[in-house]
Amino acid sequence: MRYLLTFIAGIAVTIAWSAIWDLLLGMPVAFLRRKAKDRIRTRETLMRIGHLRYILTVGVLRSGLAFGLAMVTFDLLLDRSPHDWHVEAVKFAFLSLFFGLLSGAASWDAAFSEKGPPPPLVR
Repeated sequence: MRYLLTFIAGIAVTIAWSAIWDLLLGMPVAFLRRKAKDRIRTRETLMRIGHLRYILTVGVLRSGLAFGLAMVTFDLLLDRSPHDWHVEAVKFAFLSLFFGLLSGAASWDAAFSEKGPPPPLVR
């Protein structure tokens, strides 16, 4: 039961952090982004921000920090031993930066490589 509650707490932290950043950036909330109109608005925002700033802002500060917060939350809630905050801070920084850079680069590429619907089948 403790593992399930820890998992739920980490997911809640991740969703809250991601939603806050989506609202601050003026982008549609990632979990609700389904319509073509939202994808067009997201592409326009991407073009305005630029590649490097997008990776740093959306990748590192949104996705990376959300992932780092989730992992540190899991670690802090599951372990019963006393924590060395220096180790937790280094782990948080490394996970946030590494995952954020990968996530930002992947989402930038995915936003511009999105293909239209497939052509209809001709009989």
